[in-house]
Amino acid sequence: MDPLEREKRERIDLLDYAWSDLRLDGSALTREGVASIIHGELVRNVSIAESSEVRCHERAMHTFKGLLYMQIDIDRASLQQIAGSWEDFFDTGFRRGSPVLPHLGFTPPYHGDVAKLLDELFRYAQSAYGAGETERKAARVHNGLVYIYPFTEHSEMIARAAMQYTLLREGKPVIDLGLSEREYNQMVADAIRTGDDIPLARAIELAVKRKEIAFELTDDDGSLSRQ
Repeated sequence: MDPLEREKRERIDLLDYAWSDLRLDGSALTREGVASIIHGELVRNVSIAESSEVRCHERAMHTFKGLLYMQIDIDRASLQQIAGSWEDFFDTGFRRGSPVLPHLGFTPPYHGDVAKLLDELFRYAQSAYGAGETERKAARVHNGLVYIYPFTEHSEMIARAAMQYTLLREGKPVIDLGLSEREYNQMVADAIRTGDDIPLARAIELAVKRKEIAFELTDDDGSLSRQ
């Protein structure tokens, strides 16, 4: 792949990632609005916080690239590196209390157990899934992180970042989950209650297929206009 094509794809990856993430957190920012922010344009009726979040996602993508270059699997240290992309947005240190999560309907584990639970989750993720189970592994990493809820706030966002990095580490593309905020929250709440990762794994698999097909079409006509 030539450098220009790689740069285009990286912009599409960032757009898919940032827009999907903001939508799942309840933002009304459009895909076009996110694209404008990425291109450095001023967007009317967009809050400073939303613009800053897009830039945090851009930093996260750079962090992904660096970790991939060093061939680092997702673990507690790399999770904190990824979370550091949002250090100007919220406290990215591991929580020291128990946050209230009415939108998910559960209370996270005791904060003193966070480090141990993270290590157990990542050890399991590295050992339990074989070739062809990338989507299930990504779903387990995501759902496990939301259950542990390592940060006082926005742990869902960092869980999605870890999910994206898990996909990239296994040779899959960055994805837009294609879910609404309500669908996502219900899927996560159900997974925490039942321990079933399959619904999210299926959503990830569909999103990966959509992205791979889109890139195949791009390769055929040499254009990214349909993205």
